Amino acid sequence: MGTLYLFYHDAILAAGYILLLIVAFLNLNRMLAFLNRAVEAQAATLTYVNVSREGRVSEQFEKMERLARLKRFLPREITDLITSEGKESPLQSHRGYISCLFCDIRRFTSMTESVEPEDVMDVLRMFHDVLGRLVVQYQGTIGYRASDGAKGMIGTEGRFDYTTIGNAVNLSARLSDQAKDDEILINQRALANI
Repeated sequence: MGTLYLFYHDAILAAGYILLLIVAFLNLNRMLAFLNRAVEAQAATLTYVNVSREGRVSEQFEKMERLARLKRFLPREITDLITSEGKESPLQSHRGYISCLFCDIRRFTSMTESVEPEDVMDVLRMFHDVLGRLVVQYQGTIGYRASDGAKGMIGTEGRFDYTTIGNAVNLSARLSDQAKDDEILINQRALANI
């Protein structure tokens, strides 16, 4: 066996290199075109994802705004319960153990006859501010507010109120009516719980 040595002319070698460069360039262009299409597809996907995400963010923002408005009309604990459980069962009629408190500004009606309306509003703002902070601090709810007082869902279609009904409310109202100035009346069950 022998070794075969081939010698090529320089022109043939140069032509071969040029052909290799042309093929490499063509393959590179094909590869670049493929990569360009892949990048364009990814850009389209990202655009779709971003538009979809923007829509979801906008939708979530609108829901948060509606929830903030709802919290102005329902007790915070109720709106938190509804949103955390994702259902409205707390708004359905139900039984529960409650404490009921009536607060009243004594001689309010006679005061309004002798005081300017702006001063009456200042007194009411201060009263409801102090009472409201205490209710929030002790995780209570205010079922009803009347100018000088703070007294489940009850009402007619189009207008419902979250409130309590029953013996606890009636007893609290009677105790409030019977209380004298600077006096707090409480029933035995509530006293035992305290």
